[in-house]
Amino acid sequence: MISFFRKSNRPIRIEKVQKKTHGHATRVSSKIDGRTIWFESSDIDLAASPEAFGSAMLIPALELGRTLAVDDKVCRSWAENIEVICPIVSKWWGYGPRSFDMKTEKIDAPDGGAGTSLCFSGGVDSFYTLLHGPRQADSLVCAIGYDVMLKDAGRIAQVDRSVRDVAEECGAKPILIATNIRSHRTFRKISWERSHGGALAALGHLLADNIGMLEISSSHPFVNFNPWGSSWKIDPYFSSDRVAIDHIGAEHWRSEKLRRIADESIVARHLRVCWKNLNSRFNCCRCEKCIRTMCILETCGQLEQYDCFEHGRGLCDIINQAPPMEPFILYTYELLLEDELKRKTKEAVRHWLERSRTAIAGNNAA
Repeated sequence: MISFFRKSNRPIRIEKVQKKTHGHATRVSSKIDGRTIWFESSDIDLAASPEAFGSAMLIPALELGRTLAVDDKVCRSWAENIEVICPIVSKWWGYGPRSFDMKTEKIDAPDGGAGTSLCFSGGVDSFYTLLHGPRQADSLVCAIGYDVMLKDAGRIAQVDRSVRDVAEECGAKPILIATNIRSHRTFRKISWERSHGGALAALGHLLADNIGMLEISSSHPFVNFNPWGSSWKIDPYFSSDRVAIDHIGAEHWRSEKLRRIADESIVARHLRVCWKNLNSRFNCCRCEKCIRTMCILETCGQLEQYDCFEHGRGLCDIINQAPPMEPFILYTYELLLEDELKRKTKEAVRHWLERSRTAIAGNNAA
């Protein structure tokens, strides 16, 4: 029994996990703070894993200063591992003492659960892991309801088709899991930048009857560490006796990864870097992340091969109409000025940097 109570706080209680099958779909759910969080898939039989819900709700509990309580018994090693996560993220984000109420037990790995599943968004990081990672992925798991919202039927259809096409071409099993977690009133109080690592780890625990390893691709390299919800410092500590969580690719910058995979036709057909979803396109070609990716592809001489990006408007026009960039991203574009961008693109980037610095100085003065 692990228990450190704060009597003044109502716990975030993960009630007994329920599992139901209807048709070809399996849904696992738990009531938390009076509202049900569910995960559902028609591609695989999901495990009724309290560790999945516990992983997803760890950061919300810490940030809100509430006890994380679990009605079901949980894997002892998982409970010990999340104890390691707590002081790390508390140092990053100033959380107070941790507080847990859960009973633990030794849980053995299931027979045959030796497969590897890769969290696959179709972005640069997950494509790099797919094509150059340390092990072959037996399945690609993609969550609907994380960066693609449940109400966005058009984009869901695009992502579904893309993930299944990539999986078929690579000889992997496609697994799409839908969830309402980001609409849950407690979970949505916390920044997705902080909470998404636990949400990704949850996918591995939901697949615990079928896999032994979940791979999460790095967002930031070792040499440029930033506190982030998914990190090489914390992802492995979401592991249990049934599923190991591995963090892949932090030895490379994202720009290095993209340059290495830029000439792969499967990437050119399916790359999806956009998360702002500003229009109905696969990639909006307006947000900073789209612009950054297009610039790097231009330095590789590959941009015109990427039909997943719009070519009707020139890259320079897109940059000229972009809003000022955030301060933390300035350095990326300063480096791009030293790269092999076309002359007009380089001028557009230089002017964008000037506009952005002026806007940042104005905001600081205000």
